[in-house]
Amino acid sequence: MSSSSSSSSPPPWEALQILGPYIDDPKTLATASCVSSSWRAAFSGDHLWARICSSSYPSLSALHLHGNPSSRPRALFSALRSAKRRRLRGPPKPRLALRDLIFTLDVYRCSGGDGESLLSFAKPGDELALKSGGIFLFEVDLTAGGNAAAAVNCREEMKVVWTAVKVGCACDVGGDVGAFSMMECAAKGRAVGGSGLWFAEKLPGPPCCSSIAAEVGGAEAEVGMGLGGGDGENRVVERVSLGLLSGASCRYVGLDDGLLYLQHFLF
Repeated sequence: MSSSSSSSSPPPWEALQILGPYIDDPKTLATASCVSSSWRAAFSGDHLWARICSSSYPSLSALHLHGNPSSRPRALFSALRSAKRRRLRGPPKPRLALRDLIFTLDVYRCSGGDGESLLSFAKPGDELALKSGGIFLFEVDLTAGGNAAAAVNCREEMKVVWTAVKVGCACDVGGDVGAFSMMECAAKGRAVGGSGLWFAEKLPGPPCCSSIAAEVGGAEAEVGMGLGGGDGENRVVERVSLGLLSGASCRYVGLDDGLLYLQHFLF
């Protein structure tokens, strides 16, 4: 046999078996086992992967003491390596987008029992201005064209109703309404520096993979009213902000986390 043909021939079966115990890198061992059926047989042996498992995860030898069935060492190593990647993986991106939502707000006067409407609007989510990039906090400018100015008495109790409605939802009897009540509270607003009123209400925590679910204290919906000119206690509402906070940290949640939260209730 010529030297050229000898150099191109694959190593004999015996050589593969001798080489395997000298490979201590799991990636190299896995790659070698994908070359051919004979290489797979040589580099997928339990004795090779048991050594890799013992060096990377010494605690694996005690698994059988806790009722865990024995597994092939290579499969067990792969499962534990995948577990590490899953731990480092962030939450899924929301399927719900701002363009899929309409936010409605209604504010009523509680005193006198007449339920007089003080402020009302419906705004598509993708038309709302983000007060700060990347967080679930929006602002509506009521001084812009097409918005009616609202006058409120800062000392009066008001009913604030904020609803998130999914675009194209079926509103017939028995259909998927596709709406979620973000806030429905009757209270006196909390004054902030004489230039604003703030309303907040706790929300249920969703059983989903978001920072809201992970935070102790659940979530809070917040509606803020930016006040302008007026006479004494009677002021004009010039801006409205809509936000979602983490109840534990009292910080606004990320936009994706807010959408994941709503997605749980709207789908």
